[in-house]
Amino acid sequence: MARPRRSDHNRQPLLEAGISLLSEQGYHGTGLKQILDRVKIPKGSFYHYFDSKEQFAAEVISHYIDQYLQQLKQATDLPERAPMDRLLAAIDLSLARLEQEGLTKGCMLGNLTAEIGGQSELCTQVMLQGWTLWQGWLTQQFEEAQQRKEVRQDLTAEQMARLFWDRWQGGLLHVKLKGSTEELRNDMELMLKVILR
Repeated sequence: MARPRRSDHNRQPLLEAGISLLSEQGYHGTGLKQILDRVKIPKGSFYHYFDSKEQFAAEVISHYIDQYLQQLKQATDLPERAPMDRLLAAIDLSLARLEQEGLTKGCMLGNLTAEIGGQSELCTQVMLQGWTLWQGWLTQQFEEAQQRKEVRQDLTAEQMARLFWDRWQGGLLHVKLKGSTEELRNDMELMLKVILR
C-alpha cells in the first residue's frame, strides 16, 4: 500500500499515532493537525508517506490488524494448547488490552467499520481483509475443536466463528458504556463453555 521511500523514519510513529487517535476520536473526529502535533512533524513529511488522510487511515487499519494478529498468535498458538484454551487466551489478551487503554476505545476495527464502513472504498477493503483474517483464525480453532469433539457438531466451524465474533463486537459496546469488562468476559466464557459445547 505505501509508496516506496528512501527512509521510513517517521512512518512508524505516524501509524502508532493513527491507532491511538482513530481509536479515541474516530475517522471524522481526527484531523491532520492532531496527527502532526502528536508526532511533531511538518505537513510535508506526512505527505511524504501518504497521499491522503484516507490512505493514511487504511494503512493505520492494516497496521492495527497486523499488530493484533501477531500478538494473538504469540499469546495463543502453542502446539500443546487445546483450541478452546486458545480462544479463552484470546479473550484474556483482548480484555487486558482494553483495560490498559481505559475501556473507552473499544476495538478500532469495529469502531471504524461502524463509522466509515461502506463510505471509503479503500478503508472498507482493508477492514474486510481484517475481518477475513480474524474469522479465519477463529474458524481454524473451531474446526480443530470439532475434530477433538470439544464443541457441538450441528453447526459449522464458520457459523460458530461468526457467532463468537458477533457476540464479542456487541459486548465491546457494553464495555464502553459500562466501563467494565466483567460482563463480556462472563458472556464469552458462557458461549464457549456452554452454548457452543
